Amino acid sequence: MHKRLTIGYLSRRLFSLVALLVLVLPLLALQAGQTQAAPRPAEIQDYCPGPDGYGYRCCDATYCWLDISTTGTQITDLNDDESVAGPFSIGFSFLFYGTNFTQFFAYSNGLLTVGDTPLGFTYLNECPLPFGMTGTDYQIGIFWDDLDFSISGEAYYQNFATCPVGSPVPCLVVQYSNTAYYGGAPGSAGTWEAILYENGDILMQFLDAGVEEGSSSTTGLDGDWSINQRWGIVYACNTAGSITDGLAVMFGYRSDFACPNDCPLAVRLTSFEAAPAPGGVRISWETASEWDNVGFNLYRSDSREHLGLRLNADLIPSASPGGGQGAAYEFLDTSVPAGVSYYTLEDVDTSGIRTSHGPIELRLWQGHLPLVLRHRCIIRVESGD
Repeated sequence: MHKRLTIGYLSRRLFSLVALLVLVLPLLALQAGQTQAAPRPAEIQDYCPGPDGYGYRCCDATYCWLDISTTGTQITDLNDDESVAGPFSIGFSFLFYGTNFTQFFAYSNGLLTVGDTPLGFTYLNECPLPFGMTGTDYQIGIFWDDLDFSISGEAYYQNFATCPVGSPVPCLVVQYSNTAYYGGAPGSAGTWEAILYENGDILMQFLDAGVEEGSSSTTGLDGDWSINQRWGIVYACNTAGSITDGLAVMFGYRSDFACPNDCPLAVRLTSFEAAPAPGGVRISWETASEWDNVGFNLYRSDSREHLGLRLNADLIPSASPGGGQGAAYEFLDTSVPAGVSYYTLEDVDTSGIRTSHGPIELRLWQGHLPLVLRHRCIIRVESGD
């Protein structure tokens, strides 16, 4: 499927062409005595991996879809083919092309911008990047195309203190679901998201690449043209087949920038401890984040070499199922014997994958104070029922 040749669509593209001519012709018709700008350097045509003039590179990352459609805040102001909503809080100071930003705007045409001022019009995607013709720079093109939320589409955003995907730092997730091309069928433009990390990395993921798979869209970053004409990098634009289901692209400028090569565990554990308490031994643990986690099992053994006895009769349910947030848990072991005991915590995700944490060792002697050793580690990942 290519662009929909409706009267409305053609009239919009004609307007776009006129708008571009208004911007471009004054640059071409320079007055006598003026010095014409030098040709744009070849570096601005860079595709991944870069770097561009600022240092941004990109690479194919491991796809780890993070669904926030049931937990995030819906962006309700995106309701037609030329909507902008915001500003919304990023949740942290986000360094982007040398400037720190704390808020962002979302557009119905699959674009984000950071800063205080939104763009004027966005239905004509820029290709390649950097482009330098829009009123506001600092653009993050996820799936920048001529889209229409009045046909179908929802958008959500969510802030995380510890990101469930990628680096365990604060992050912002912006998700577009079931979007439609202007003049197209409901859902024709797919479902995709961008994740902005406090360390400056940006991950873009595509659950559904839509029917055109990038033939008329732009995926990339654009800096401030007025500062540096080489600030911009594009993964792909107007290239059929460039965006596919299950694609993940990571952008970053750090000297140690690298693409993640695996998906995170369902649970990020911050503490796992055992201590004597009235009536037995209290085992406590705390998570920084939980994603696709169903619950936990707790085991006690007299050896490090095996799990031993499962203490809970039923699965200890997650306090944050699917929400990506952390929680605190406690369990009282009322039948602990004297001597050395080893406790292992096991989380179980929605796919049945079991991940063990520990063991932690506890020495409990009759008539003596206990010695509690605390330890945090992940020792195995295995499939299970």
